[in-house]
Amino acid sequence: MAKAVALLDDARRRGVFSAAALGVQVGGERWVHVIGRCAGDPTRAPAITPESQFDVASLTKPMSTLTLLAMELSRGRIELETQLGEVLPDAFGRRIGELPLRLFLGHASGLPDWLDFDALAQDAFPGAPRGSPNIVTHVRARVVGTPLESEPGLRARYSDLGFMLLGWVLESLSTRALDERFTREIARPLGLRRTGYRRFGGPPARLDGTVVATEIWPRRCPDGDPILGEVHDDNSAALGGVAGHAGLFSTAGEVLTWAACWRDAALGRDADLDLDPRIVRRILTERAAAATTWRLGWDTPSPSASSAGTRVSRRAFGHLGFTGCSVWIDPEKDAIVVLLTNRVIAGRDASHEQGGIKVLRPALHDAIWGEIAT
Repeated sequence: MAKAVALLDDARRRGVFSAAALGVQVGGERWVHVIGRCAGDPTRAPAITPESQFDVASLTKPMSTLTLLAMELSRGRIELETQLGEVLPDAFGRRIGELPLRLFLGHASGLPDWLDFDALAQDAFPGAPRGSPNIVTHVRARVVGTPLESEPGLRARYSDLGFMLLGWVLESLSTRALDERFTREIARPLGLRRTGYRRFGGPPARLDGTVVATEIWPRRCPDGDPILGEVHDDNSAALGGVAGHAGLFSTAGEVLTWAACWRDAALGRDADLDLDPRIVRRILTERAAAATTWRLGWDTPSPSASSAGTRVSRRAFGHLGFTGCSVWIDPEKDAIVVLLTNRVIAGRDASHEQGGIKVLRPALHDAIWGEIAT
């Protein structure tokens, strides 16, 4: 993996991120490499280790929400055609409540991609802490009441809102909160000790390498220090750090462990989680709208400019995270590649993407797929 390591080192030196962890698994063999420091100031920030937790951002969608829903589908408790309003009381009687779950999984519900619910909640309840009952209730009502922007099933539009709703569906199907369900049903069975939500109100994180920092965001960083140990995503933060679209923290090795369950299920092997291969096959092959690379909760390689590179097979599936994370699973190669970074340490503005993570991802994957092939 010498070329991949060289690419990571070059990106770190150019300031694309301050820390990164790369995990590769082929069959039962795995390799993890970490590089950099847990924050941007090298005089204060210690080097990371393989145990350092990254905010994996939207990898929460497949790791938590999709996996828990696939397990519910495998148990027969819900179906892909189950209407949202049947399992989420807030949505009953609304247009959105008439839509089947598969449209939300496939990003074809017609909902917008993102709205700044955190800012709206702060305006409605000035000074109220994020995660407080007033804020959570306000955000949930705004999400459920968001008008559709397009006809459902007409086109795919990646939407955080759809997965926020699916997270609440999972809570409605259980007596437990989403973070408790993740811990009980995914983390513990897989032996994941460093993966989970970091709910607000817990002990503050320290700049000791345990957790990787993200951005200095003025709205949430009045002291000028970066976000550390709290979710970077503002809407997840408004909900107290636990949501269906973002909020998980993990390590490269533990993301590999989880991803191996999906790889094994896709290959018809026994998985370490309750995933019915028939359900997995449908999730990985069905589209909720025409002319999209999205399947039901997973993306697939685009014909050109895919983040998975040019050497990935058509059977591959994966997902990205805004903080600079990604996972790609290629059943044809029996391989998984996990990249975790804190690329938002340089700011969330996409203007710094020129030569940044969007260039690194395909080059890195091509280097790895090429080495696997040899």
